Amino acid sequence: MSSGIAFSNGHTWKQQRHIGITALWKLGLGKKSIEHQIEDGAQTLVEIFRQTKGQPFDPSLPVINAVSNVICALSFGHQFAPDDENFQKLIKALETLVKFTGSVFHALFLAFPRLMSYLPGLHKEALASMEEIISFAKQEIEKHKKSSALHEPQDFIDYYLLQIDKSRNDPKSTYGEENLALCIFDFFAAGTETTMLTLMWALLLLTNHPNIQ
Repeated sequence: MSSGIAFSNGHTWKQQRHIGITALWKLGLGKKSIEHQIEDGAQTLVEIFRQTKGQPFDPSLPVINAVSNVICALSFGHQFAPDDENFQKLIKALETLVKFTGSVFHALFLAFPRLMSYLPGLHKEALASMEEIISFAKQEIEKHKKSSALHEPQDFIDYYLLQIDKSRNDPKSTYGEENLALCIFDFFAAGTETTMLTLMWALLLLTNHPNIQ
């Protein structure tokens, strides 16, 4: 059964966590190569803020765009234009998940999953959004399978596909395309909300204390 990193345990969790940490380390997590991608996203964000010319606006959409694009760069090896149609579908799905996580429906769904499956609510939208993100990841995986040079991995998908190939004859291997898609979902689900909320609070503090901007 495929479960990614966040919802796995035992041997599956160990293998999925291992490939996640190993790939991110090799991609330069905490190193200059990743810093440059983050700096590019930050610069784009600053430029969007500058275009408002000091007028009130909601920064949540440009912030979630910037955060998600950094995760895209790590996972897929490229970023998306803000107006890309598929990217906007991804953003909409992520916004629904963020909204769901902070709602009473999330608490009820965790406490009574079987009961909630029969009731309408935001949890239904969240489950549909989860499928949307996983489908988005699978499309990128297919593109990598057709064009990727695995001897020179450039992103998380490349490293994971290489690991699948290496473990092909291991009967205990849990590496597979379904788990790969779920790992990417975990990156978005865990990384987007936490980073976005941190940045939003930072912006609020800067707004309330302009002397330290």
